[in-house]
Amino acid sequence: MAPSPVLAVPFWAAALALAISGLSKLNRPGPLVRMLAAADLPASPGAVRSLAAGELVLGSVALMAPSRWAALTLATAYLCFAAFLWAVLAWRIEVPSCGCAGERDLPPSPLHVGLDLVAGASGIVAAATGPSFGGVPSAMRTMPLAGLPLVAGVVLIVWLAFLFAAYLPGLMTAYGRQT
Repeated sequence: MAPSPVLAVPFWAAALALAISGLSKLNRPGPLVRMLAAADLPASPGAVRSLAAGELVLGSVALMAPSRWAALTLATAYLCFAAFLWAVLAWRIEVPSCGCAGERDLPPSPLHVGLDLVAGASGIVAAATGPSFGGVPSAMRTMPLAGLPLVAGVVLIVWLAFLFAAYLPGLMTAYGRQT
């Protein structure tokens, strides 16, 4: 029995988020450079831009022509970053931003770790199934309305994940603060 094409949606969302994050860091590497320096790791704008270019290429390949290699590489990228964020949180390293959103400060949080784990899991599932689905362009050709609802749904998932990572941790602690 062939796996459901529904598996493609979280994988494409993870790929799109990775590509957007890479593009963001290409333009503004400063936050990730500062985060790596706060964790006593070597970093330079050039090194961060190289990493960002890799994220952009990997995310784009996973969106356009997913393969087992792209899915495993995407899973590895997300799982390694989740482990790094977990270490930053566990060791209480003070960093203003994870570096994922360019100049927008997005502090690391357990929710961010969880989102990275889910994205990594989508890559593992896609790799385990082959992946059983094609890229976004081929899916769009077979869907009603030229696949625009599919693309809108994937973009919405990425946007909501960003909003959750950016605002939910602060909202969860806002009521405990004294004014």
